[in-house]
Amino acid sequence: DDGCDDFEIPVLPSGSHLFINVKSTWGDRHYVGLNGIEIFCSSGEPVHIVHIRANPADINILPTYGKDPRVIANLIDGVNRTQDDMHLWLAPFTPGRPHAITVDFASSCQVAMIRIWNYNKSRIHSFRGIKDVEISLDEQFIFKGEIAKASGTLNGALEQFGDTILFTTDDKILEAMAQYDKTFDAEIDYTQPLGFEEDVNRPRTADGEGDERPFTQAGFRAEDKPEPLSAAYTLTGLTSQALGEYTGKCLQLNFTLTWGDSHYLGLTGLEVVGKEGQALPIPREIIEASPTDLNELPEYNEDIRTLDKLIDGINITMEDEHMWLIPFTYGANHFLTVTFDKPQSIVGLRFWNYNKTSEDTYRGAKIVHVTLDGCRISPPEGFLIRKGPGNCHFDFA
Repeated sequence: DDGCDDFEIPVLPSGSHLFINVKSTWGDRHYVGLNGIEIFCSSGEPVHIVHIRANPADINILPTYGKDPRVIANLIDGVNRTQDDMHLWLAPFTPGRPHAITVDFASSCQVAMIRIWNYNKSRIHSFRGIKDVEISLDEQFIFKGEIAKASGTLNGALEQFGDTILFTTDDKILEAMAQYDKTFDAEIDYTQPLGFEEDVNRPRTADGEGDERPFTQAGFRAEDKPEPLSAAYTLTGLTSQALGEYTGKCLQLNFTLTWGDSHYLGLTGLEVVGKEGQALPIPREIIEASPTDLNELPEYNEDIRTLDKLIDGINITMEDEHMWLIPFTYGANHFLTVTFDKPQSIVGLRFWNYNKTSEDTYRGAKIVHVTLDGCRISPPEGFLIRKGPGNCHFDFA
């Protein structure tokens, strides 16, 4: 047990030396990378960074490289929502070995927010992004957990590119950060050319097979265009696994565990993500659940926390009139089924967990098992859904 379950994020930790210990990637066994790191202090301003280094430094330490542009300084160049190699960092990854990033501030300060932009070169190479991390400030842990995988595209909301870690819920500090946060002001050019990257002897799946590290090349080739993704992949195909893209009509979610409540299980919102990063339309008539809602219990009659609230689009809220709640029985199945009228390409699910109060967040779903047209697409232990924060200060999907 690494103690992550008991760890609590501190409020406004203070220090001048940030250390990020990368424990795993999203599946790639040979390389680890990031797009960017942003750090804000309690005044709302970006922290002044004087030095950043990594161990391993970058892929130029390998004998077949020497001038690859994906170096650690790119993480603080301010260009984060990108697929351009000139703004990415990539290093060799060896399971069981240390992989760390050290950031030195100009002076000690209170850290209010850290935003990590995960590796976003392409859909398949997003598996090189960091997953499980420990972050310490002046040798005191301030975060232990998982960083969301980037989508591998340039479309979508902020949560499609990594994670934002908040160390405060103070409204004045949050408002001050919003004044300096360029992410929400940036005009994104979605037409910029994509970087070209080719792996020689690319592994069949994202995490590779065998121990030989595949070659990776950075750069632009204006005459080359990225190969379009095929319209459909079978669930059992290796290509499907590598891309994280599945095609089918009947999506079934089975929630088997809450964050601690032994009687109720709930969610605030659900989105099914299509291959372009868009939320697929889910009209009420194609979604059903068992149990359906609390009104199946004899002591309830007109409880408003019904299934339609899960897809009403109001997700960053503490109002339970926009939430779904059902009876929970440990060891039983709790099914939610979405049946599309035609096969859909699906690359992900987005959950907003139950968020009525900080106490009621324990009613949130913790483990979900996912099948598509009867084929399991989640790991045997299911997917872990992050617990709701009990506030609305950030998008908690």
